[in-house]
Amino acid sequence: MYYKEIALRTNKSISTIKKWRLRIETLSGYRFKKVRRRVSKRSTQVFFDFTEAEVSKFIALSYLVDKTNKLDDSIKEV
Repeated sequence: MYYKEIALRTNKSISTIKKWRLRIETLSGYRFKKVRRRVSKRSTQVFFDFTEAEVSKFIALSYLVDKTNKLDDSIKEV
């Protein structure tokens, strides 16, 4: 899954999901899977491909952030 699907499931913006991903990586050291896709004849782009388990954790994180308004504590709890 990509950012757009996570944004739809959590009712957050794509930029918020990107910021959360960066914060998760800095706090926990977890690395999300990157996928390289060809976008034209000569160039490729790197996308993040999230698993279903990671998406469910983003949904739980969204709920906790809405409840507590503390991103760092919510990341550590999830």
